[in-house]
Amino acid sequence: MLLRLYKIKFYKYALKKYIYILLLYMSKKICKFDYLKPISYEDLFDDRSKNRCTDYQLVLDKLTEARSAFFGFQAGIYNFIKDCTKLQQKIRNDISGNDLNSLKYEYMVLLNNLISNVAISLRKKMETDHFILINFEVPVTQLGKTIEDMQNLPATNIIFSDNNGTIDTLITNIPSVLIYLKDNYQLQVKFVYPKTVSYNNLSFEKTYIKSFRPKKSESFIRNMTPELEVINFREGLYGFNSSEFAYDILEDIINYDTDTSIHTHELNDVIERLDGIILSIENTHRTIIQKIKTEQLVESNLFTESKLHFFKSKKSKKSKKANDDSNKSDSDSDSDSC
Repeated sequence: MLLRLYKIKFYKYALKKYIYILLLYMSKKICKFDYLKPISYEDLFDDRSKNRCTDYQLVLDKLTEARSAFFGFQAGIYNFIKDCTKLQQKIRNDISGNDLNSLKYEYMVLLNNLISNVAISLRKKMETDHFILINFEVPVTQLGKTIEDMQNLPATNIIFSDNNGTIDTLITNIPSVLIYLKDNYQLQVKFVYPKTVSYNNLSFEKTYIKSFRPKKSESFIRNMTPELEVINFREGLYGFNSSEFAYDILEDIINYDTDTSIHTHELNDVIERLDGIILSIENTHRTIIQKIKTEQLVESNLFTESKLHFFKSKKSKKSKKANDDSNKSDSDSDSDSC
């Protein structure tokens, strides 16, 4: 009897210990990755908006930084449009007495601020691997040259290395960006990205699908601002001939998304392309997160099945022992009756 009580106490202690170890193990297996949080232009001016640093793996870090970079590009454009609205209001208040050289200078300040904002946003370097995340350049203005005359920059390949670095998988491509200011003060942008991507899934690649890095690229070229008028053709000077012309230039920029008859620039196309790039990065990030969560869910299910199998095996052994004890008791009773 004492032996049986001792066994019961031992089993209870072992069960509590097992549950403790199980809970400790499961607490460490909780998924620490999460989807990208919503981001908006208005959040830049909200005091409640705080910078949050999350410990992602390197590939997720790169995707997060890339999205932030192109979002900063887009925010810089919106700031430029707001500043143009203020400058237009200044012209409206004194339409006949504006100093045209001062207007040109103020407009140039806005253009340079836009270029600087874009540069600050896109010049991303990952401290973990010391690689430039986005290839970006602002070439020096050359007389008679356009952005089409500038050399293309390659897109950035986001690579995941698996199987101790023996298998490299192309996760996505981050477009390169080139900003160019023509001699007539028209600002241009060029995005370069791969034309096609091909994949295979060979037998030796057990986990990830491998892709071939593309060799052909496509370019997306657009004019972000209008051209200025020729002031002195021989000297190659451009500017505003009148306050009315300056007003119209700013009006075209401000109404970039509402006036379909605007042909002086294609700023709306640039913003829509940035939306597409940001969406592509977000979708890739979501795919990686879902893959991580799926693998952890499968691992958790396998652990649960192993635990159930353990308990069933233990219960089966107890049942078998009970049957053996019962049979032995019956045998002893039969011998006593004889």
